[in-house]
Amino acid sequence: MTRFYAARTQGSARKYVDQDPIKTLASLLKIPDANLRSLVANNRSKQFIYVQRQVRPSVAAVIRAARLPGVGLQREYQRFYPTGDVTASLVGFTNIDDHGQAGLEASYNNYLAGVAGRRLILKDAYGHEVDDLGVQKEAQPGHDLVLSIDKRLQYLTYSELARGVAAHHAEYGSAVLMNVTTGEVLAMATVPSFNPNNRATMKPALSRA
Repeated sequence: MTRFYAARTQGSARKYVDQDPIKTLASLLKIPDANLRSLVANNRSKQFIYVQRQVRPSVAAVIRAARLPGVGLQREYQRFYPTGDVTASLVGFTNIDDHGQAGLEASYNNYLAGVAGRRLILKDAYGHEVDDLGVQKEAQPGHDLVLSIDKRLQYLTYSELARGVAAHHAEYGSAVLMNVTTGEVLAMATVPSFNPNNRATMKPALSRA
């Protein structure tokens, strides 16, 4: 998991729409000042609104140090896939809220997902923490899912498949390697693939391959 933060404005930010806190936050998040003012002004009835998700910890630290009225930070995480495009079509990926969207991530989403806990914290009108009343409900971790995939064979299968698809000028290719004695799937690859760590490379057709 890679740690990020979600920057959000809370109720008390409404009265600062035309003042410096909004300008400062927009500058730190590198978004147009006018866009942020409009976002806050158009959502006055909401308890809070997300300004930007997956803010890097270094940026979040600067925002926290600035102690901007009505601005809060919420810790969140993003799944990291070490094998990248080699297992993308098999493993799949999650969305920004960590819900499975394709592959095994989607098929086993409920099994892998934990149960959120609850902690009670008191904050002042500026969104600053003043008291921690402790855990009200313990969080429960999700389950582990162990695959029969052999990482070495997976890399070899993917590499050879990619070479074959290129050599024959094919549009797509898929390969499955099984243990004939046990029936275990040792490798499963699809080409072309995508990098689940970089959403810009994703295409709907590839994620469903």
